[in-house]
Amino acid sequence: MSISIREILELLTEPGGDLPENGVDRLEYGDLNAAVKGIATAFNASQHVIDKAKSLGVNLLITHEGLYYSHFKPGEQIAGTDVVREKIRMIEQSGIAIYRNHDGIHRSQPDGITYGLVRELGWLDELEGYSSYAAIIRLPGMTVAEMAVYVKSKLGLGQVRVVGDSTMPCERIGILVGYRGGGTRRSHYLSRKILI
Repeated sequence: MSISIREILELLTEPGGDLPENGVDRLEYGDLNAAVKGIATAFNASQHVIDKAKSLGVNLLITHEGLYYSHFKPGEQIAGTDVVREKIRMIEQSGIAIYRNHDGIHRSQPDGITYGLVRELGWLDELEGYSSYAAIIRLPGMTVAEMAVYVKSKLGLGQVRVVGDSTMPCERIGILVGYRGGGTRRSHYLSRKILI
């Protein structure tokens, strides 16, 4: 028995209910009626990600961020550029359907992206709670430098940039993923020195 891309997308959108009219969740490329052979997820549908998905036999890629370096569809200033045209060509040649799942996962309670990061960092037991835009974590005590090493290791990152006093102890931190809440929300956490 096969399942169509349409059926997968109905499963993804069912729990979240109504999405905003000006939202960005949609099938960007592909045929809703195609049978699913394999599914991959990614934060960004970069050329590397699309090539890897194709090599794995995936024909449905679910991505969080926009395909063209913009939250919404590319504006006129970049829509006709060689970079965008080449990416469109590559996507069309890959035969992969691409669904953008941005608004729905952020509307879940708790925010699905933030929850996933907290889980990957191994801090679910240290989770104090959620504010509108952040997960609040209470730790037994680490310096900023120790936290940077920990985050780098847990997430398999090549680099982590630290700004400020790396010897400062951290016991309570706020995790804001992406640009959630904008600068006003971030400054609230920065003034209390609890932001990663």
